[in-house]
Amino acid sequence: MIIPDGASLSRPKVLGTKTTVMFRGKLLVGQMLMCFALCTMVSTAIAQAGSETAGSTPASAATVNSIPDESATEILPAFLAREHPRWRDFEPTWAEAPCPFPSSQEYDSERVDCGYVLVPENRRNPDSRLIRLSISRVHSTEDSPPIGATVFLNGGPGNPIVDAAPRWSRAETPWDKAIIPLSDLILLDQRGVGHSEGFFCRGFRTNPLDSSVSDPERQIAELASRFRRCLDEGARRGVDIAAYTTWDNAMDVRDIRRALSLEQWNVFGGSYGTELGQMVLRIDPGGVRAAVFDSVVSPPPMSWGGMALGMRSALTALNEACVEHGACADRYGDLAELAENAVERYRDNPLVLSDLPPEVTPSGQIVVDHRLIASGFFSALYSRQLYAAAPALIEAVAARDEVALRATATILAQPPSLKFGSGMGVVAACTGFGPVPSEQEAMIRNTEPFWVEALESGNSYNDACEPLDLLQPDPVHTFLESDTPVLLAAGAVDPITPPAYAEYVQTGLPNSFLVEVPYTGHFATSPACAAGIMADFLRSPTQSPDQSCLDDMAVIDFVTDYKATPAVYALYQEVEAGRYGGLVAPAIAILVLLAAVLAYPIAWIGRIIDGQPSEVATQRRLAWLAAVLLLGGAAALVVAVVQTFNRSVALLALGLIGPTGWVAPLIVPGVLLALLAMIQVIRKRRDVGTAAGIGLVLGAGAALSGSLLFLGLLF
Repeated sequence: MIIPDGASLSRPKVLGTKTTVMFRGKLLVGQMLMCFALCTMVSTAIAQAGSETAGSTPASAATVNSIPDESATEILPAFLAREHPRWRDFEPTWAEAPCPFPSSQEYDSERVDCGYVLVPENRRNPDSRLIRLSISRVHSTEDSPPIGATVFLNGGPGNPIVDAAPRWSRAETPWDKAIIPLSDLILLDQRGVGHSEGFFCRGFRTNPLDSSVSDPERQIAELASRFRRCLDEGARRGVDIAAYTTWDNAMDVRDIRRALSLEQWNVFGGSYGTELGQMVLRIDPGGVRAAVFDSVVSPPPMSWGGMALGMRSALTALNEACVEHGACADRYGDLAELAENAVERYRDNPLVLSDLPPEVTPSGQIVVDHRLIASGFFSALYSRQLYAAAPALIEAVAARDEVALRATATILAQPPSLKFGSGMGVVAACTGFGPVPSEQEAMIRNTEPFWVEALESGNSYNDACEPLDLLQPDPVHTFLESDTPVLLAAGAVDPITPPAYAEYVQTGLPNSFLVEVPYTGHFATSPACAAGIMADFLRSPTQSPDQSCLDDMAVIDFVTDYKATPAVYALYQEVEAGRYGGLVAPAIAILVLLAAVLAYPIAWIGRIIDGQPSEVATQRRLAWLAAVLLLGGAAALVVAVVQTFNRSVALLALGLIGPTGWVAPLIVPGVLLALLAMIQVIRKRRDVGTAAGIGLVLGAGAALSGSLLFLGLLF
């Protein structure tokens, strides 16, 4: 990681090397009003696309691990011995199928194809049915891609990925541009996710904002009750709930490689996909040429139970960037202290927000307490797109700016996904790493007591797993030791998978390289520099990639000054809803002014040609100059809006950056000049046409200035 001279990034302590730590805190991480719900398990029901593959009734959860005691089982590794002998000779096959993308998607159909592979739902059960796994394949821009094929293992757990094929085929991002020339890209909707079977807990929301209670313990109990209901519904529909673990996912990945007739491929895992990728390396090491693990999930003890430590690590890195920026530190001071003070403002004095749109919370009301603020800050640190606005947003939260809170909640809320696999997500999480041991929990509480308490509602999955009878940590889900070449990428500002996790995983991978990307959160290889490092590694996975570009990465361009106005967001919200009434007056005004700017010079040239001097030439010039000034003010506003969007869309909740200071100095003189020209023409009582033209300019200026006055951008 590149950090300022003399600075250092704090690392979470490690107690022991084989103790177990709670695996999944992020499912219960509360979503704040100002950030994207990046890792919440928010989903809604999806109709089953086609009938389930026929098969006999799956075994119950109590019998799925019963394997005949055969001599062949004894010679297999533990992670393969659980597979029933019937399925060891199973030959998966690839079947082409129509791509499930909407017809409106723009992509080269010659470079994208889709299909599916049938796999056993429960490989421990000889009578298991087969389920369909949906796959899309983006072909490289090269006829013979240098590194073959790469499978993308998405995170969550539960996020779909098949529908991303059109975007990747267009190579719109630095990551796309880095990988597509090198490799075919295989996109897999994991079992229970997206277009793949089985279908259970798809229409399920786990966002704490949806809860009818604010107490963390009651929230967890309510969540467990709703999960229990949807899991039972899935079981009654024939879904073998216990077969949706990381081990089952990894066996699917192995079978897909075989079905595609690939001797080897590359593995890219992001977030939960890195946990799945580690299991793939365990069960199919010969099938992996090289692996990239981005935002690394670590086995115990460096695991999800350390959310408070990850929060501190991320705030430290963000504050170091603020200090390096200079103006940020001068404006906001220590960002970690600013965040803690903001959380404290709500500890004993929560704020109730009502009349919120349903995409934020179905109830329309939320209680903003200190835990919701803390978990929101935690989630906001995932995305580097929010960093520029983060200090300003934290400051607004600390000021209890209800308008900004409400606006941010609405502008950043995402609609529920129809394809998110909440069922697979909870089973994979609960059967992952075990509960936090007492000594580890004590260490975390002693090290970060403030953030442990503030993040309590998202601190443990244990309480939700136990009432679901799912808390059964997989005994083969342990520390990985592998000789496969691996690149581990970590974002310095990532709170959920901080760099310390990647460092710990690296100790078992002798042929690995670690890249810590500054000014970056989750999905560390998304910046162009990191994507280039990834591409260099995949070309030559046994050679250390050149990381010198990290030294040249630009520091976060923090927002330290903006024109505060809530009306800009209100107008944006109206437009998003398809209501354009607020744009009609300024749009007509701008069209009139454009016509005036063009018409006056043309008329002037025409009079010169005709040799007809005008007695109101001065007034016409004043009107033309007024139109130019008014258009200049409108142009300054357009530039400000564009710059705000480019910097961070979250800033719309607060106001605008950019040349808003030029709006009033251009608009006001423009209106005054048009008024002066109009008065002079009226006094002369001549040339009705000129008076009408100047009147249009004056009216357009009045309409434009009135609109800006309403938006709070004129003064």
